[in-house]
Amino acid sequence: MIHTPGPWFRNQLRSHGEDSSKNGCDISAEDGSNIAIVLHILRERTAAQSVANADLVAAAPDLLAALKTIAEVSDDDTYDMAMAALMRTWARDALAKVAK
Repeated sequence: MIHTPGPWFRNQLRSHGEDSSKNGCDISAEDGSNIAIVLHILRERTAAQSVANADLVAAAPDLLAALKTIAEVSDDDTYDMAMAALMRTWARDALAKVAK
C-alpha cells in the first residue's frame, strides 16, 4: 500500500464535533485533502502535547524519505566522513520538521 505523498501539513487546533472537550489538529496533504485528525482530549493531554503529536504525524513523509535515503547510502560500505555528514544533515532536516 502506498501512502499519500508529502509534504503533509498540520493545521491549527480547532473544535471537532459538538463536544467542546474534543479539539484537534487536521493533517492535510499539499492538495488540501485530509490525511488525519490528531485529537486533543482535554483531560488526557495538554494542547501543546497534542500539537506536538500532530507535528510528528505531519512530518512522517519527510522522516520516511530521510530514513530511506540514509538506509540506501548505508548499504554502500564505501561512504566516507563527507557522506556521514550529509546523512546527519538529512536526518536533522527531517527532525526539524517535527520540532516546528
